[in-house]
Amino acid sequence: REGVGMWDLSPLNKWEFRGPDARRAAQHVFSNDATNLEVGQVRYGAFLDPDGLMVDDGTVYHTGRSGHCWVMTNGKDHQDYFRQMLEGYDVEVEWIAPTMPHLGVIGPRSREVVQSLTDADLSREALRYFRFLPEPVKVAGVEVYLSRTGYGGELGFELFLTDPSDA
Repeated sequence: REGVGMWDLSPLNKWEFRGPDARRAAQHVFSNDATNLEVGQVRYGAFLDPDGLMVDDGTVYHTGRSGHCWVMTNGKDHQDYFRQMLEGYDVEVEWIAPTMPHLGVIGPRSREVVQSLTDADLSREALRYFRFLPEPVKVAGVEVYLSRTGYGGELGFELFLTDPSDA
């Protein structure tokens, strides 16, 4: 709580929704509004079953690529859930966690530490809370998607690696 810590968040489950109905499909299973996200915006909420009961919680990321969004969940065994819930939507759901390892850099000094490793502007104005850079940037020479999110309840960033061999 006084400096900075790093956390391997690679086990967080990541799903890629692809197809013309990607964000509409995410909206169908998500309790928060996924359809009005701005490019580079992240939204937290619950994932619900047909009766409105919570299946998991997580986030939806608007990547800005047409027919594409990321969905992050805690649980991994959601393939059947997504298949059942998204029947009739023109969307393909793929579990991409192994191809997208990521780290959390969290704590009061996290902005200072990460900023020293990248040319990307991490000021509060440039990268607000629950926003991410929709184009990869280099941090310590490694290409990542950089997000102003995190589990710590503290200032933090998440670095989603674009190449698993860089992990």
